Amino acid sequence: MLSTPDLQVKVTPYSQTSTWKRLTCSTTSSPLTGNPTYIWYKNGQVVTERTLPYSVYPNAVDSYFCAVKHHEDLHSPAVCVQGQSCYRVTYTKRRICALKGSTVDISCTYVGFYNTTSSFWFRSDKSTPEDLTRDPGYAGRVEYTGTYRGPFTLRITDLREEDSAEYRFTFKTDNFEWGHSFPGTTLIVTDLQVKVTPGTVTEGSWVILTCSTTCTLTEIPNPTYIWYMNGEYLFSDSSPQYQYSVSRGGSDSYSCALRGHDKLSSPEVTVDTSSLNCLSVTYTSRSICSLIPSVDLPCTAIYPTGLTVLSLSLVESFCQLQKETRKCVFICSHSDLQVKGHNCWRVTYTKRRICVLKGSTVDISCSYTHPTSYIEQGSFWFTQKDPVDVRSYPEYAGRVEYNRNTENHHTMTITHLTEKDSAEYKFILITTYEGRFSGLPGVMLTVTDILLEMDPTSVSEGERVTLRCRTQCTIGLNPTYIWYKNGQSLTNPITSYNSLILDPVSSEDAGNYSCAVEGLERILSPEETLTVRYGPKNTSVSVSPSGEIVEGSSVTLTCSSDANPPVDKYTWYKKNVTSPKASGQSYSITNIISEDRGEYYCEAQNGRGSMNSTALMIIVAGKQTSVLTAAVGIIVVVLILILCFSGLMCFR
Repeated sequence: MLSTPDLQVKVTPYSQTSTWKRLTCSTTSSPLTGNPTYIWYKNGQVVTERTLPYSVYPNAVDSYFCAVKHHEDLHSPAVCVQGQSCYRVTYTKRRICALKGSTVDISCTYVGFYNTTSSFWFRSDKSTPEDLTRDPGYAGRVEYTGTYRGPFTLRITDLREEDSAEYRFTFKTDNFEWGHSFPGTTLIVTDLQVKVTPGTVTEGSWVILTCSTTCTLTEIPNPTYIWYMNGEYLFSDSSPQYQYSVSRGGSDSYSCALRGHDKLSSPEVTVDTSSLNCLSVTYTSRSICSLIPSVDLPCTAIYPTGLTVLSLSLVESFCQLQKETRKCVFICSHSDLQVKGHNCWRVTYTKRRICVLKGSTVDISCSYTHPTSYIEQGSFWFTQKDPVDVRSYPEYAGRVEYNRNTENHHTMTITHLTEKDSAEYKFILITTYEGRFSGLPGVMLTVTDILLEMDPTSVSEGERVTLRCRTQCTIGLNPTYIWYKNGQSLTNPITSYNSLILDPVSSEDAGNYSCAVEGLERILSPEETLTVRYGPKNTSVSVSPSGEIVEGSSVTLTCSSDANPPVDKYTWYKKNVTSPKASGQSYSITNIISEDRGEYYCEAQNGRGSMNSTALMIIVAGKQTSVLTAAVGIIVVVLILILCFSGLMCFR
């Protein structure tokens, strides 16, 4: 079977002396059987059909494709027959399946030469290519985004089934137009449908509801299905099926949706159980008297298909005053069900599937009915094949409580849930006449822990990080997630369903993250650590000792900077001096002289970048002189002056 990567175009010289090229269409895997016809495209336009290789005169801007006839959508990649650059259009996806009512992006990249004068998308089923933005059927629903070399994107909103078509892109330059016959992207628009199996239901039988689409959705190939009953949320699950046992009641309507597209639900389907019969007996004759023990007194019965009836017999035969009263008795695999009154044996669970967090508390409840002639003697919940009260198991000790809220209604509460508590819980009713009736199937309980996934866990500043709060199953309809950093709740985070987006990441985002479900904040996920790499920040210089700096003294300058990874290189500079003064985090100046005065700064570097500190001014004061030294100097000067004056007088 042919697939998209199978075909390729091989380019070989036509001959050693010719400039012509021979193009051969072949498969990369097993060769095609028979003698297939190949369709050749030049610049997006069909040029020929042939079984033999195709010879062309090369042009540097021309591109060629090939496809097998009747499999045109599986064409080969484009090939430039001369050089590495030529006209081409490459579609991002060849097929897209999207949900009715949603939005779809169809994109491509294209390479052209000269000035592009126009570009647009069109449907291949139109006789003449028509720009979708001018098509009345798409009015207000179509938008183009992107630039040359793309991707160039067609966005269609509010999708309708009639939007299903093949979409192609074309562009024009001053002297060129991309062909209109080159296969594009096929869009299939599907809606959700609920299928009921079997088509006719009987009491006690199993009904399977399946939520389906006509194709696998491209953007959500593994969706989470949300089920609604009578317009109310029922449960959500990764399985497209919901299964339950039918009991007589009324008409229930079911619909489904996909998480992320909650408002695009399927049409409702109705399962009508109002006319179903429960256990009943019809007697051929209401009264008869006979002294013959073997008198034939037949009766017929209607019973749920879930029961296996082993025999149907007559008992308690007696004759009194020309009247004989007999009862029809069911001998069943479950119990002896003597049918009197009008009520059926029925157990109806409030929820069929429950997803809860480990460590929390859950209520599992049901309502039930039984024939009025039977008197209730007890009830309990069980999980195993043989009915045994869950309260009798050591692992449930002190954690299970039964509560009868109202008549014919029972609730089981389990506290401090563990993952081992995940099971199917079934309710059993015990009555007189050794009646025992179990509601099958039961309630499927899934106990999940909560985990935080971080992708990636180590980033550079400016990149994007996605945090996802994960549970094994979906808790409620639209749970709200609370995000924590270093144990503190984040305010107004950017969230997308169960995700927290950090874009762009800054150094302040580094830390330990966890998450919880609103209403269950005490149950936190384990922490995940986000490491952010960034260049030096807050680079500064300090001086020691502080205070006045005088000639002959010493000082040490220290450079500090915040960086991840840590700064691996420090360099010291003096302002207006080209060459560095020193390297290392500290720079010591000893025996300071007046020429050392000036402005000093440091440069901090790591693998992410560098940063200079602000300059620090070093002022050098003159040497300090003592009072005694100054006084002696003055006395010496005065004595010299006196001697000189005395000498002058004597000379006269």
